[in-house]
Parts: sequence; structure tokens; C-alpha cells
Amino acid sequence: MMDTDKALQKLTYGYYILTAVKPGDELKTRDKDYIAAGVINWASQLSFEPLQVGVSVQTDSHLNETIDYSESFTLHILSDDQIDWIDAFSTKSEITEGKINGLPYTLKDDRIEFEDTLATIACTLSDSVRCGDHTLHIGQVVSGHDLSKSSPLTTVKRPSKYPGVKLEK
Repeated sequence: MMDTDKALQKLTYGYYILTAVKPGDELKTRDKDYIAAGVINWASQLSFEPLQVGVSVQTDSHLNETIDYSESFTLHILSDDQIDWIDAFSTKSEITEGKINGLPYTLKDDRIEFEDTLATIACTLSDSVRCGDHTLHIGQVVSGHDLSKSSPLTTVKRPSKYPGVKLEK
């Protein structure tokens, strides 16, 4: 019998920081921007025309709510030398003035941008689909920036710590 978990671990993914912002002046209950950020490793280009990407976010993540509110998200592609960002963004984010989890960011066109990531892809939300314990957010690409010449961080270099779910026999 095939070991499904080991077979699924042969699929390779990148590591990304996903951010979403709902500006405070658009919210009725707060005056500060509502910001969410977290690490994901399921992201893919879905189409050429229109240019779209899909990102998968755990259902109970604050990112889902913020993406729904803002109707946009930004995907930050991590490089090999940013392996420590995975742990920094794997728990609830601490947002202070100009920093998320201690890392500086800028707010540009109501989007978070980290200056040191490999690349960023900004999207407007086209659709969201519940997929088991995750939500697939489909975004139309608004802009992209290649910020570095290093290699992308993938699950080949750092296997995911999240175990798969055993299928019933």
C-alpha cells in the first residue's frame, strides 16, 4: 500500500508571506488599519488571461477575514536566506508602528510591502472557495515586483512541519 503522506510530500511548494490590509478610514469600528500577515506555502499562478494567482489560507486564520474585508492581498515570495521568516509569521502577528513581527514594512496603495523579499505580487480578490480546512483565494494580479536575484525558498530546502492527514483504508 502506498504511503499517501510521503507521496504528497513529494509535491514542492514555495514559502510566502501573505498580507492583507483594510484601511482604517474605511472601517466603522476602528480608526487604525486592520492588518493581517501569515506564512503560507500553497500559491500558484492559475491563468494567463486574466493574470491570476491562487493562495490557500487556513480557514481559522485572521488573513481570511482581512482578505474578505479588503478584497485584496499581497504575496511576498521568500528567498533562501529568509528561512527564519517562516517561524516569525507562523504564529499570531504582532503589529507595531511600521513593523510586523519585528520586520519593517511600508504601506503602499493600501498594500503591505516588505522591502527584502525576493518578489511581491499584489492582487485584487476575484473569488474565494472553501476547500476543506482552507480557503482558496483567487486574485487578479495588479502588479508584481522582482526585488532580488537570489533563489526562492521551497519545501525542498525546508520541508513543511505540518503533517498530512491519514486517509482511511
